[in-house]
Amino acid sequence: MRQRVAAGLFVLAFAMAGVAAGHGNAAEDQVAGPARCELLMEGASPEAGRGDGEEPPLMVTKEASGLVKGHVLTPAAFLMARSTCPEAGMWESWQGSQHLDGVQFTGSNLAKVHVYDGDPLGLRTWRGPKGVESKPLEMDIRLGTDIQSIATLPQDDGGVEATYVVLRYSPEAKGLVPYGGVGVKVEKRCGGDWSELAKTTTDAERGEFTVAVPADECAELELRATADDAEDTWGRPVPLTL
Repeated sequence: MRQRVAAGLFVLAFAMAGVAAGHGNAAEDQVAGPARCELLMEGASPEAGRGDGEEPPLMVTKEASGLVKGHVLTPAAFLMARSTCPEAGMWESWQGSQHLDGVQFTGSNLAKVHVYDGDPLGLRTWRGPKGVESKPLEMDIRLGTDIQSIATLPQDDGGVEATYVVLRYSPEAKGLVPYGGVGVKVEKRCGGDWSELAKTTTDAERGEFTVAVPADECAELELRATADDAEDTWGRPVPLTL
């Protein structure tokens, strides 16, 4: 397993980063009055990898829309949350009309948010303290996936046939298990933009897929694969090794 970012360093880095709050158009803020405060969530990036630990940072990816995606890969993990509101107050998360969680912020405006694999999956909205103009935060937490190399087989024509397995976190197994019957997109890059190399589906039982890499590809070839999203699962681009 790749090395996990140490939790203490993670918290320190977040605190020192002083993540700036986005307030949209400055002119609009001046007209509307005080700028809205917001909640900022930070977790481990996919590049940080996974590792052993009682409570590692939750793997997080972010969309341009502002949606925060949480990828569950361990029984317990955490996010670091920062409130940009000048006053202390409670941020609460809701899934529809169901109240899920609440975090009280004090003068430090920094708090740890625990995430467990038994928590409800799916989209939830974090709303700011009552009486304070705040920007809601959309977060969608689902089971995480990974892709690992199994074998590479050189071909007579100089190409390579590579086999990989897609894994998905299982709350029952408390770990990653083969993810069968899921669609996978494989992409390639030779110093430019990514382009599609193949689309396939994993074996229903073993979660494996095989891709053929032609012999005429460049020496600097990069490969990545992404499992399809599902209602309870996030796929993410994972670099492939040959």
